[in-house]
Order: sequence, then structure tokens, then C-alpha cells
Amino acid sequence: MTHITKTLILLLTILVTTAKAQEKREYTTDIFGYKVYKCNDYEEKFGKDIMGNYQYENNRSEKASLKKDVFGNMTYSDSNGNEVKYGKKQWEDVMRKYNNDVEGFFMTLVGKYSSQHNKQVRVDEDILGHEVHTGYGIREEYWQDIIGDWQYKNNEGESASLHIDLMGDLNYSDSDGNKAVISKKTMHSHRKYRHRNPEEIFRHLVKSILLDL
Repeated sequence: MTHITKTLILLLTILVTTAKAQEKREYTTDIFGYKVYKCNDYEEKFGKDIMGNYQYENNRSEKASLKKDVFGNMTYSDSNGNEVKYGKKQWEDVMRKYNNDVEGFFMTLVGKYSSQHNKQVRVDEDILGHEVHTGYGIREEYWQDIIGDWQYKNNEGESASLHIDLMGDLNYSDSDGNKAVISKKTMHSHRKYRHRNPEEIFRHLVKSILLDL
């Protein structure tokens, strides 16, 4: 290793060490029980208010809240004009996936919508029992039909279905002509599938194959 290389490495180490020393992080709790995070000139806090609703704010004048109405529906809203509404059943489904970590999911929404503006999203159920997602100009429906197959469609003419055959294998097909078979053995052995039920696998396939998300 040349003398110049050693000098450059030493300078880089000093710069990194100095930068870390200048970055002061602090985690505290205020008198109202809100969690407070500070890093240099940035500060944010979040927690439950006296009504049991989650609140968030930072010193950049950004705010957000998560509130439950008398029917058990949940609404996330923020100072960027974003609003996300969950019907009671859909909220319960979300919480099962997040192990009832309301605070964690709230902060996930804060992070997701911090760089977006005026997005209106609704996740609810229609009179047929279909789960309906509306937002970004798209309307999507998920449901299980009378024979037990999972179905999907949206207002752009795309659709998909998932059938479980007598062997327990999952048979996926969609309006783009895509087809996939996930065997019962694969569902139990593959890390991607073994912790998911057929509905969750179907939603994953719709997003990854049909919608290319």
C-alpha cells in the first residue's frame, strides 16, 4: 500500500468519524407521553392524544393523525392533504398482518405519504362483500366467490383468479394470459409462500404478475 493510499484512507476515516460525532441523536419522552426523536436541527414526536388517537408532528410544520370513528373505521390524514380510509373489517385485516402494532403501522403511513400530496385512498367493503380499493384513479376489487375461488378485477379491465384444486395446489390465471401453479409442497417449503394463506398469495401474484408492482 503506497503512502498516498494510506494518507487517503486516514483522511476518509477522520471525515467519517467527525461526521458521526457531529450528528447528535436523542430519543426521549415528553410530559404527555409522546415519543420524541431529535437529530441535530430536526425534531419529531408522536403518540396517543387524550382521545386515544395517534398524532404526529415535526419541526417542519408537518402533521399527521390516525383516528377511529364510532363505527370502528380508521382514517389517516396529514398536512400534505393525503387521506387514507379503512373500513372496520379491512382495518382488522391490516392489524392481523401487523401483529396489532397500530403505532408501527401509523409511522409506516407517515413515512409513505411524507413525499406525496393530495392522495385520497379508501379501503372498504361494498354491498356484495367485495373488498374495494379506490385511489390514484384506480378502483380494485378482491373477493372470494361462492365456490371458494379468489377473484380480482379493476376499472382498467384487468382481472385474475385463483383456484385451489383437489390436490391442494394453487392455480393462478389472469386477463393478460398469465398462468402459474404453486404446489402444496411449494407452499410449505418455499420461504416466500410458507407463512402466507391462499388469499395473501393471490394478492401477491396479482401485484407481481398482473400489475407488475
